[in-house]
Amino acid sequence: MAPPSDHLQKWLVAKQRVIMLYEEYVHLIPLQKIWQNPVTEKPVLEPCFAAAFHGIELCFLLLAEFISDDRKYVFRRPRIEMVASDIQKQCMLLTEVVDGELEEDSALISRASLTQSFPFEACPPTTKQASHSPCLQRLIDAITLTRDEMTVAERNSLIKVVLNITNTFDSSFSRWTVGLGLEHQLNELRVAAGLEEEARFRTRARNLDYAQLVQPQVVEATLSAEEYEHEEDFFFRTVHLGSECWAFVVHNRIATAQQLAEEGQWHLAGSRIIQAAKMLHYLGDHILMLTSMNLRDYLRLKVEIQGTSGEGSKAVKAFRSKLENLFQPLLDAISFHDAFSDTEDLLESSFSSHSIAGPTSSPSHGPRPPFSKDTPGPSRTLQPGQESSLHSEEAAPSSNGQAHALTSAHHTAATLERSASKGAAGQQASPAAAAAATRQDSGAVRARERLQGLLEVYEEPDSHAGLYNYAKALEDVEAGLLAGFFYKHFSLASNVIGSESKGTGYMKSTNKAIAALKATFQTPVYPLLDQVRSDLGAKIDEELAHLKGRIMDNIEDNIEAKKARSPSPPLLRRLCMHGVTP
Repeated sequence: MAPPSDHLQKWLVAKQRVIMLYEEYVHLIPLQKIWQNPVTEKPVLEPCFAAAFHGIELCFLLLAEFISDDRKYVFRRPRIEMVASDIQKQCMLLTEVVDGELEEDSALISRASLTQSFPFEACPPTTKQASHSPCLQRLIDAITLTRDEMTVAERNSLIKVVLNITNTFDSSFSRWTVGLGLEHQLNELRVAAGLEEEARFRTRARNLDYAQLVQPQVVEATLSAEEYEHEEDFFFRTVHLGSECWAFVVHNRIATAQQLAEEGQWHLAGSRIIQAAKMLHYLGDHILMLTSMNLRDYLRLKVEIQGTSGEGSKAVKAFRSKLENLFQPLLDAISFHDAFSDTEDLLESSFSSHSIAGPTSSPSHGPRPPFSKDTPGPSRTLQPGQESSLHSEEAAPSSNGQAHALTSAHHTAATLERSASKGAAGQQASPAAAAAATRQDSGAVRARERLQGLLEVYEEPDSHAGLYNYAKALEDVEAGLLAGFFYKHFSLASNVIGSESKGTGYMKSTNKAIAALKATFQTPVYPLLDQVRSDLGAKIDEELAHLKGRIMDNIEDNIEAKKARSPSPPLLRRLCMHGVTP
């Protein structure tokens, strides 16, 4: 392989610089080390548990900073309530990750659920001692120091915030057979806000070893180990770091779904994909918190962080390609390799006839054979540590050429007709050109077969329930990425620095107009599914044309019938004058 050109080499160096600066700026590396080095033997969900609680711990720090913010021009209350709501969302998402399998029809009990009795296979470490969160302690101290100076409105808001947080912790984690280890601090938080302690937040006999699993002191160091010169700097960094925490969990859910789909477990794979979709919607809301930054203070910071941007997030850059990969098991399940082989043989035979003996009649293809409603694709089981590779290339309309090539499936019939009409011209074609035409025709047939296979799945969901629900889960996660995350990312950038502005990246591709972000949410992830929905809608519209508007016509007929049965207004007035009630 030839060495990269000087231009490419410079581009790669610049790209690596953007990534390196971003990861150092948001303090990602120390948290990644915890996710990548679990303490549980044969861990199932410990990395996700740790990453999710890192996101929660970061919000404890944000709350403490917002409560202590002494800038007179900043309205503290909405920001505090906003972060508290973010904590609640994270708690509910974490519960779905840890205990979500309990809600699945095919699962008797989750391997990872903490609702079962300890010990069990792959259970996390526990301790009889309570744990301590320095981030939560910072929040308690901030409330204690500022509560007396708060207005009545701020105190009432604070009480609501603390009630919401503590009640969400209770509803999310109280079913676990072990304590979280922070219950005593939740009671301290209540007392600091002016509430009473509650027995439900007292330390249990056995708790998760939170200090070992989460290592919250590492999160606290993102604030205490650095001196921040700009007012909005910690807020800006911390929101991005929190996004990285949940992006890690998203990739875990996607990787798990990929493996389940390749094993033909469509319902379970769909459940994991729906979890990822919810997290992507959350991430969109999470980054929108930055719209509450004071604009002047942020713009002063923006000048000094020129050289990197969110483009440095490998996890975010990998979202699209990893989601596109989820489409392949569905394609594998509806692909009929034997049928394709037969079709290719027929095409080859037809080509030989054209090139040697002249044009012949087109081969007649029989009806497409039926397929199993839960046919698994070729198994490509992931190996440990393989589930969340976070590397990808620059954002592009698509990194999955195969899936996007299928958008032209509706052109395949015309392609085949043009091939058949070449006739005598095909006799004079060179062998290389003829072989290329054969491959093109074969690909067109394959694309048409896949489109028809997906149409069958959508048209007969009762016969292909697993595949249909998997496809619908893909639609959900596509909406989560495009409308939930990418669109809100664009909205954030537009609202904070204006749609005509440029970002802070070092490279031309990252230091680009914010308007260019539109491409990220305007480019579909699964264009073939969009084609299927359109084609099925057109087909059913045609089949049921005789029923068009029937329900609306009936409503209109009923309205007219009621009018006909009612007495006319003059008659009604005459009856009332004579004391007759109609």
